[in-house]
Amino acid sequence: MAIEVVQDNTATVSFHPDGSAPASGTATFFEPNGDQISTPTVTVHSIGSGGTSTLTHVDNPTTLRLDNRTGISAGDRLFYTSVRGWSGAVLVSEVYTHGGNEYVVLESPPPGVARVGDTLKGLRLSLTLSATDTKDRGENHRIEYRVTGEDGTVRTYQQIVHVVRVQFHADRICSPTDAARYLSGTFPSYAAALDGGHFDELARRAAQRVLRLLRATGHHAHLVGDQDAFVDCGVIALRIECALTDGLVPGGYDPAIYIETQEKSLAVLMRETVSNMWIDYDDDGRVDEATELNPLFSIDAVRV
Repeated sequence: MAIEVVQDNTATVSFHPDGSAPASGTATFFEPNGDQISTPTVTVHSIGSGGTSTLTHVDNPTTLRLDNRTGISAGDRLFYTSVRGWSGAVLVSEVYTHGGNEYVVLESPPPGVARVGDTLKGLRLSLTLSATDTKDRGENHRIEYRVTGEDGTVRTYQQIVHVVRVQFHADRICSPTDAARYLSGTFPSYAAALDGGHFDELARRAAQRVLRLLRATGHHAHLVGDQDAFVDCGVIALRIECALTDGLVPGGYDPAIYIETQEKSLAVLMRETVSNMWIDYDDDGRVDEATELNPLFSIDAVRV
């Protein structure tokens, strides 16, 4: 989804390509009308020794020992390449050192069986937009990437950027702490076996679901006055993601009916939430009571 950066401020932007670990990349930043603004320098996330970390021992499908975990942090997305030829992106939940060994814990197992000699490489591309780049507020600025992968293939990507006065923060909708609290209370035995990376991914998906619905109604997230009003929407979205991602459905419910019911409840609550708040349509930072306050109306229906 589109990212938001604050007007007249420096912003660090990250992007994760697919298909291969990136060897190098270039980027161009454009205005919404297509005029070029700048060509910021792209940095490839470097890990381990010389950009590579190698597996030295496999404790279990998600807990791996590395020869060097330099540059790896919880939340990183890395590119995993097997000695058997397969490859794919993985998400890091934890990193630590114990007994002289360096460990990385993945949010979920890699696409195939992990083996000694498999390698990890950085997947993240980073660039910095200057305060001059972000001087003009507006939606649908874009960054075009040209990325050369370790496999020699050149791939191109596009990332949409909104330059805004006030950002909309997804953690206000659903945070990893919210996800951990919900699962610990509703599915305690299951939650006990999860790590921070799993909660983080569930929360991210739930918040993105709410933002997608908000944008589908024609409203732009950064123009909404009261962001905290979407907390209850985040709870319902989290239930949906737990059901879809982990198959977690309360006892006695048919999974399909449960998900359908939650989706309908979320849609209704989204309409009610949007219809009872200030939305700064002209982005001037002021409340226009005639055009920017959205009361919820009801109409009585009578059968005749």
